[in-house]
Amino acid sequence: MKARWFFLALLFGGHALAEGPADYAYGWPLVTEGEGPAWQVELGPEVYAASVDPLLRDVEVFDSRGRAVPAGPLVQDASLLPPTVEAVPVFELRRGLDDDAASLRLRIDGASPGALRVDAAWSEAKDAPVVLDHLLDLRRIRSAVDGLVIVGEGAFRFRFAVEASEDLERWRSVVPSASVLRIARGEEILERLEVELPATHSSFLRLRTLEGEPPQEFVAKVRIGPEASRLLAPLRWVEAQLVTDTVEGERVGVHVYEIPGPLPVERLRLVPSGGASLAKVRVKAQSQPDAPAIEVTRFPLMGVDVGGVALPPEDVRFTAVSATTWRLESSPPLPAPPKLSLGYRPLRLVFLAQGSAPYLLVAGSLRQRRTDAPISALLFEVGKRQGKPWEPPAARLGERIVLEGEAARREPVPWRRYVLWGVLVAGAGLVAVLGLGVLRGSGREH
Repeated sequence: MKARWFFLALLFGGHALAEGPADYAYGWPLVTEGEGPAWQVELGPEVYAASVDPLLRDVEVFDSRGRAVPAGPLVQDASLLPPTVEAVPVFELRRGLDDDAASLRLRIDGASPGALRVDAAWSEAKDAPVVLDHLLDLRRIRSAVDGLVIVGEGAFRFRFAVEASEDLERWRSVVPSASVLRIARGEEILERLEVELPATHSSFLRLRTLEGEPPQEFVAKVRIGPEASRLLAPLRWVEAQLVTDTVEGERVGVHVYEIPGPLPVERLRLVPSGGASLAKVRVKAQSQPDAPAIEVTRFPLMGVDVGGVALPPEDVRFTAVSATTWRLESSPPLPAPPKLSLGYRPLRLVFLAQGSAPYLLVAGSLRQRRTDAPISALLFEVGKRQGKPWEPPAARLGERIVLEGEAARREPVPWRRYVLWGVLVAGAGLVAVLGLGVLRGSGREH
């Protein structure tokens, strides 16, 4: 644990940090349970509403002494995650050296949905040599497999072809020839146990023996490539509040909604109300009151019953849009304003457990901007040392407290500029007065 803390201190040392919590509008005490080298906190709608920066760079974390701690966003990049290795069941498959020497009769039954039962019956010629192939069951592996590891004791050399199948009947070649070996000479050991595979989601792999044989009772492991979805924040939903309900002309209904802050919305759910309805809907979003509205998507809205059962609303997906105001235009006009729910994935901020708790998350400042710490390097390094992907434990936001308030979010009064201009104007006036005095004195002499 001390070594990990030392590594993290070196990794994050030297980053520019903010002045203090008083430079921000609002703060939220962070609830942390247990111990860890770092924490992650999900930024809720209140934080988005308080921030004045589109990238939330005016969100910072301070320790109990008012000192900023290294922090940065949890980046959704699969390349930063180490792969995982998982053992899979292995079954022996006997075959002869040629097709006339032995044959295998397979009976495959669907014992239950999603499950297969395999019965094998062998018929082989007398004194025919037997070769063992090996079947790997990957049905419980949900991610793509891009590598194979053979682990065993003693010396061995095994060359094989890798084939893939979904039903144990139709096979396709994955790797025509691959080799693993383990050679011992005294205390020296030479081994090559891993085989690279093209990424596959197949349910079964077959190791078809070409030369040699694997170690007795060997363990087969598959390498599972990292997926960006492991880093995705869970989808959160917020119900938009109706602000305006009007009809433009006779054919277009306009419904304007607002949400607390420019959340990165990527999904929309619209539930009709007021009886049967059928209309074309166009959705527009507006990030600021003075910003132009941009079109996000179009889709048909169907609020009808089929056989007494209402058609469930389908979620509409689109590229994430950060906006506070959402405008729905329906043609023909809907009989009543629909219920609008918006789905978004909140930014998760990771901060180093530096200094002393309790920690305070702050947001909302025109003057301060966070310098991001190398969070990606932290995740990769700790995950590599643990041998599996790692995410910091979660911290929770407490009740909001007011720091500098809305004054931190507004442009400050430029007193220095006013004073400077005042001095310049006064200086210019003084020069003018002195010049007039000189001119008058010159006139009397003449």
